[in-house]
Amino acid sequence: SITTPGIGSKVYNSLPDSGVVTLGPLSGFLGTETVTATATGLYADANVGTAKLATITYTLADGTNGGKAANYSLASGTADGAITRAPLTVTGVVANNKLQDDNTTATLSALGSLSGVLAADTANVTLNSSSVTANFDTATAGAAKPITISGYTISGSASANYSLSQPTGITANIAPPATITAGSA
Repeated sequence: SITTPGIGSKVYNSLPDSGVVTLGPLSGFLGTETVTATATGLYADANVGTAKLATITYTLADGTNGGKAANYSLASGTADGAITRAPLTVTGVVANNKLQDDNTTATLSALGSLSGVLAADTANVTLNSSSVTANFDTATAGAAKPITISGYTISGSASANYSLSQPTGITANIAPPATITAGSA
């Protein structure tokens, strides 16, 4: 027999395999014999969740003091684990330079694309950019001014297994307004 194992959480990978299984102590040997065990866990599905029940399957190997794995059996067990969301980012976002106009509104010339979607989910996760906003940190003129972008979302049947980060590190220039110097007549 074995005490209840523990399962570490894992990041969603589109497969129902569990995180690392931590075994409890084995008992029930004859005399001083021992055997060793390894374990694998399998969830009913691959989706994100907490307190997910996994079936644990054990593999026994020969141990010490004459302990032969073939002389022992260990029934499958269960344990609770968790699958956390896989991270997604938006890459390829490009902001336009502009002339100073006393507001922080920025415009984007390229809305970018998703990065990090697993191959099994490419048809089931879509980037939505219809509510995206972009703003410079200040309205003053300057080069490589930081832009804050928000409003990207994801949808699709597998989107609940992912968490989306808004793009960062986007910059553009605000040029000072043109100046007119007085001429002579």
